[in-house]
Formats: sequence, C-alpha cells, structure tokens
Amino acid sequence: MTGRSGRRRAGHSTRQTILLAAFLAACASDGSGPGVPGPATLLVFSAQPNAVVAGEPITPAIQVTAQDARGNTAAFTGTVTVALGNNPGGATLSGTLSVAAVAGVATFTDLSLNRSGSGYTLVATSGSLASATSALVTVSASTATALAVTGVPASTPAGAAMTPAVLVSARDEFGNTATSFTGTVTVAIGANPSGGVLTGLTTRPAVAGVATFPDLRIDKSGAAYTLTASASGLTPDTSSTFTISAGSVSPTQSTVNASPASITASNGSSTSTITVIAKDAFGNLIQGATVVLAATGSGNSLTQPGGTTNASGVATGTLSSTVAESKSVTATVNTVGVTQSASITIAPAAASALVFTVSPSSSGAGTTIAPPIQVEARDAFGNTATAFTGSVTMGLGANPSGATISGTNPVPAVNGVAVFGTLSLDKVGAGYTMVALASGLSNGVSATFDVTSGGVSAARSTVTAVPTAINASTGTTTSTITVRAFDAFDNPIQGATVVLSATGPGNTLTQPSGTTNASGVATGTFSSTMAEGKVISAAIGGVTITQTAAITVNPAVALSLTFSSQPTTTVAGATITPVVAVTAHDQFGNIATGFSGSVTVAIGTNPGGGALSGTTTRTAAAGVATFNNLSIDKAGSGYTLNATAPGLSGSASGPFTISAGGVSAALSTVSAVP
Repeated sequence: MTGRSGRRRAGHSTRQTILLAAFLAACASDGSGPGVPGPATLLVFSAQPNAVVAGEPITPAIQVTAQDARGNTAAFTGTVTVALGNNPGGATLSGTLSVAAVAGVATFTDLSLNRSGSGYTLVATSGSLASATSALVTVSASTATALAVTGVPASTPAGAAMTPAVLVSARDEFGNTATSFTGTVTVAIGANPSGGVLTGLTTRPAVAGVATFPDLRIDKSGAAYTLTASASGLTPDTSSTFTISAGSVSPTQSTVNASPASITASNGSSTSTITVIAKDAFGNLIQGATVVLAATGSGNSLTQPGGTTNASGVATGTLSSTVAESKSVTATVNTVGVTQSASITIAPAAASALVFTVSPSSSGAGTTIAPPIQVEARDAFGNTATAFTGSVTMGLGANPSGATISGTNPVPAVNGVAVFGTLSLDKVGAGYTMVALASGLSNGVSATFDVTSGGVSAARSTVTAVPTAINASTGTTTSTITVRAFDAFDNPIQGATVVLSATGPGNTLTQPSGTTNASGVATGTFSSTMAEGKVISAAIGGVTITQTAAITVNPAVALSLTFSSQPTTTVAGATITPVVAVTAHDQFGNIATGFSGSVTVAIGTNPGGGALSGTTTRTAAAGVATFNNLSIDKAGSGYTLNATAPGLSGSASGPFTISAGGVSAALSTVSAVP
C-alpha cells in the first residue's frame, strides 16, 4: 500500500539513516568506533533514594552510573563513594559507602540514615569524575520506642501554669520524633523536693508524636523538681530539673505578729518586735519581698524592716510609743496589704503628776458641784496612769470669799482617776481654784470657777399678791403678784424663770416679762371674771414654791335678774312651792352678793285671768330676793311671772300651771231643767 503512509515510512527511514551515519561519524572521531561508549567523565544517580525510614536500608537500592560525555553508560569499574550532601537532621549515613562499579554501575544495597528530616541529598564521587547529587530525600522516623521530655518549664510561680508548656515527644530508637505516634502520654512529679502536688490535665494524646501539657501547675515552691513522662509500651523519660518559685503575695496567707503584745509607754526603751512572714496563696514562703509597716494611733516610733524578706519569708521591725492605747500594726508586702494585723497594747508608765480632767464648774453656794470633779494621775507622757490607786485630796487654791469645802474628801483613785462627786462651797465668790494633792505626785491646779447663789429653795422663796381682794373684771381690776427667789442661804437668785398659776376658771394671769432681777424678784398680774377665792402659786426654775398667795375675787355691780327658783304647778289659791327666788347677777354671771335693792314680781302671761296674791316686793339679801307666800286664784296653764328691779334688766320665769282647788259647797250650784 502506497500513498501518504508509505511516504511517511520512507521519510522516517531516511532520517534514521542520516542520524545513524552522524553517530558513526562521531564515534570514529574519538577512536571508539561505531556503538562503543567513550571513557567515563561523570556520575549520575540512576536509581534515586525513595521512601526512607530512619535506620532502615534505603529501598530500592541506590545506583550510581558512570557516563561518558555523551551520556552513555561507560565501561567503568572504578570505586564509587557516596556521602551526605544536605543534612538537615544531622544524620549519619551508614552501610557500604564505597562500591566498585560493575559495567559502569555501582549499586548500594545497605545504605541507611538515622535521623528524620526533609531535604536530605546524597553526593556520589569517584576520582576525577564529575560528582553527582541525588534528588531531595525525606527521612521519616521509625516506630516510637521511648519518650523524651523536650519542653522543660522555666522557673514558674507556685500555682501558675508552667511556661513554656511542657512537651513530651515519642522517639524512635535513633531519637527521632515518631510523628506517627498518637497514643496517650502521662506526666507526674519525679523529684519532689517540697512535697508539691501536680495539677492540670496530666494525661494527653500525642499529636504528630508530641504531647503538649499547657496547664500543669505545682503548688509548693522548691528547687530541682523533675517530671516523669510515661506511655504504654514506650521507655519513660525524666525531665531535667526546674524550679517552682513562690507565687504572688497572698493577703490572707501572709501574717503579721507582735511580740510582746503589751509594752509600756516610752521613748524607745520598751519595744515590741513586729514579724511579717510573706507567703503566697499556697503557703510558700516568699524571699526578697519588700515589707512596709504602718500603725494606728499617735506617738509611735515605728522602725521599718532593714531589708527584704529572708529565705524564710521573714522581715522584722519594731514599735514603741509614748501614747498609751491599743495599736493595730498592718503590713504591705510588695504593695499587697496583708489581711491579718497585730494588736499591741501600750500600757501607761508610772504616775508622776495630777491633772484636772474635769475642773469644778461654777455652782450655787452649798450646791454639789456638777459635773463631778475628776482628777487623773498621769505618766511622764501624759497618759492616764491606770495603775495608780492612791488617795487624792482636794483643797482650795484661790479662795476669794474664805469658803469651806464640804463633801467626801479625800477619795481613792480608780484606774488612775479620782472622782469627787459630792463637793460644794458655802460662800459666793468669783475666781476660786482647787488644788489636787497626792503623795509623790506633782499637784494639779484647776481652772478658775465661781460660786453663785444656790438652787431655788421652795421653803424660802415667796409669793405675794397686792391687793388680796379685787372685783371681777376683764383686766380693769388686777392684783400684782410678786415672786422672790431665794436659795437655802437666803441669797437672792437672779435670772430664774418664774411660772405663775391660779386656781379656778375665768382667770387672766400675766406671766413675768423676764427672769428674776438682781434682787431675785419677778412680777406678774392677776384678774378674773369668776367671783371666788383664788390661790396663786409659782414655780421658780421648775421648783414649786411652798408659799402661795390668796386673792378674793368679788362680784361686779348687779346688772340683771334671773329666777334662781322657778314657780311650779300649784293649786289655785295655794302658796306656790317651792319658794320662788330671784337672783341679781353681774355682767359675768356671778351672783351680785352686794345687791340689796327691792325686787318685784308680777303675773306675766295670764291664761286664767288670775290675780297674784302675797308679798310681791321683797328686799334682796346677798343678791337674792325670796318670795315665800305667792299664790294665784284662777286655774290655768302657761302662767309666767316677771321679776323687775330698778336699774336692772328684768327676767321672766318659765311657764307653770295653776290647777283647780277642792270642791266649794258655797260656790258650787245645783239646778233643774225644766
């Protein structure tokens, strides 16, 4: 078959013929003849390393071929040596490293690398031949056989997560990280110098042959701790040593103590030692911490620690004070305030002087000085010497009026204090002072004070009224009430408040416009619309005076009449009983007892046309006119009587009835119709 296909085959054959002719011509030029390789000039890796496992022979076997300049396998029988080129893992190349070439090919059947890594190369050399470098080779780890703690914590505070995180690697027999290992790894404390406890997640799975423990903590500080790592089927490992330091200052675990807890007030001769122990939250002692002390109260001499805390976490200072009181000593450690504080009692020193703490106040003559006078025994620093129980005697210093002290004197001190609660002076005067004395102590002198009049005497003070009799009025007729305030020694009392009171109703009582004057006098006025006897009493400074004043209030002038005894139902012609009485009253409704004029009664309303019989005009006695024989002769219902008197307003009685009397034989009649 001819055509296009035949022409192609013919063309190929022609080209092949030309190439072959060229090849033979080249061979002829170097003397080898047609088809004969030239001498070896270079090496090439004809079988590259492939999947390589650390420590295992490289398969397939590596081959290095000697080639001539044209790339032909040369008839080379020399020795070829291989060595590591790139060595990223620091591996060692093991096996037969020099092999004689056979027919130009050197075959290495037992080569191996012991360290995993990526990017290894092999280099083949032989004499003057150009060397060859293999392709990049990755060496993977072999099967895990042991553990290695590869991440060891730095010095870490107690209770804090160890940093950097602890790492445990699974290793093959050559120390390579066995990235295929995914089993669980457990860590525990190995060397435990302080009896610490390991917390956190202590068992974790390996990832790519590495187990990471980011949250491990140990609670006790100490040096030369170690960790052990274990996993099923693998050789365990122990870490290098590391230190757990004390954590941050704990305000509740750190302590402040004082010894002794009680000292005497001084300028430094009596001191208490303040001991601060710095601890973290787990009770670990903190060395090198800065401690600053503080104390409550005044008069303190507080010596700060001379340096930072020692290996036992301790720093000390001292406290003395001139002020006797309870002190609270606090501390800050590295600026953290310690919760606990130390209490120190500063006791007073020995008593050396007397001092008035409550000086005598101005008081009335013969009156107990109040508040009670108080004298304290004081030490050299002004503290109350509470241990002093000696007797204290009170005397007069300045005595302007020659007074005498009365009351309980001397008195014993209690807890260093002498209280004089019953003292008084009997003479009025200004500028008195008292002096306190006790054996072995400096005297105390009080502030100046005055003695004034004593307290109000209920028996010696007086109340009088002038005049003692007045007429009822709305204030036009008054009595002056005079009150004199005296003490028990008849001294007039100035400046006292007087309150008047009076018995009965209708009174107008004007209180004194101010307090008693220099003579002890205060006045008021009294009037009343109620005619009766009045009793005026007074209270001076809250003290009710024994004496009272009597005032008689008489009625005013008669102004009107009233029926004080009303007529009642009576038989015609019979005397009206009870007796009719008409009383004269003043404008305030009082019976005008001074009225003695004539009073006349007459029938007012007369329903029966009766006639009033009897004595119808009577003279009033003590303001009352009595009508004891009145009668009316005609029966009727609704009678009234009227009472009149010259110059007075009249009055009408209430209605009353006159009933028919007994049958009259003479006046009764009998008639017949028709």
